[in-house]
Amino acid sequence: MKSISSWVNGRIDRTYVDYVGIQVEKGDHLVSLYSPDLVTGQEELIEAKRRVDRGGKEKSKFLRNSDLRSLESAREKLRLWGLSEEQVKEIETSEKPEDHILINSPQAGIVIHKALNEGEYVQTGTHIYTVADLSSLWVKLDAYESDLQWLHYGHSVELETE
Repeated sequence: MKSISSWVNGRIDRTYVDYVGIQVEKGDHLVSLYSPDLVTGQEELIEAKRRVDRGGKEKSKFLRNSDLRSLESAREKLRLWGLSEEQVKEIETSEKPEDHILINSPQAGIVIHKALNEGEYVQTGTHIYTVADLSSLWVKLDAYESDLQWLHYGHSVELETE
């Protein structure tokens, strides 16, 4: 089971999974999250990238190294907020901050719990969904003694529930 939570403060603007019981694949979009903090972090990255690109012969080695550290720090902040390496590179290339982030499913499975709806605000760590991989399960089974001859370790079992 995986708990999907927000890595940055914001507001849920769109839920791609509207109810419990939906099958999702790894990487499927779950939520589009608006975050002013995310915009600020991206602007910091863009400005740090511009300083590094402008920094040339007129700057001292200390200032160039400081600019490089600022750029890497801005990249790391966005990665810690859940952006992929590709998304960070896209922001650097386009030099346009995005005000939304997509939260994707970390694994394939079934959504077994949905905690929030569109329009609700989240903080870092706020639980949004629980996704469970139900491809393999343990079952506690009570069997009659007369049925034990039909049960063996490793057999496949088919269950039906209400």
